[in-house]
Amino acid sequence: MTVLPWKLRKNLETSLCDFLIEKINDESLQVVDECGALKTPNVRVGFNRKDDWELPVITVYSDNVLSPRQCIGSNCRLNEYLIIIDIRALDIGMQLDLTDWVSNTINDGWNFYDYQPNNADPLNPIKTLAGYVSFDFVSNTSVRLGDNVDLFDRFRQNITISTYIKLN
Repeated sequence: MTVLPWKLRKNLETSLCDFLIEKINDESLQVVDECGALKTPNVRVGFNRKDDWELPVITVYSDNVLSPRQCIGSNCRLNEYLIIIDIRALDIGMQLDLTDWVSNTINDGWNFYDYQPNNADPLNPIKTLAGYVSFDFVSNTSVRLGDNVDLFDRFRQNITISTYIKLN
């Protein structure tokens, strides 16, 4: 049997997800909904909505890989990985607050980890520091689909970043 280990893009997504979860926990971050109730944002990896996702939710997933040449005439490539961060909120104020928080939180980059399966505890893979991620913002756009859409997509922000990984 061949086991395909997590590759770079999956490690990148999971590293960002873990980073955001850690920051939310460190800051005891909560946002206020339109009724004044406090909500802790969830962070998930993936694009497709899952039944256990509750709003507000921040989703991260890898999209494209760009590989421009390092310099003219070189066969060396500079790999840039596009990461999409979708923020889905319960109202416009929460959407804007979470957008500002995410943008400020990731601004200095984050640690990149190599994840390996953990047979003793499958829900907690073994992670090893493997480098550091820096990035450029590509876009930060509100997704306006109108009022007749599911609440899950009504108050949504899409942040696209181009990441560079400096491996140890």
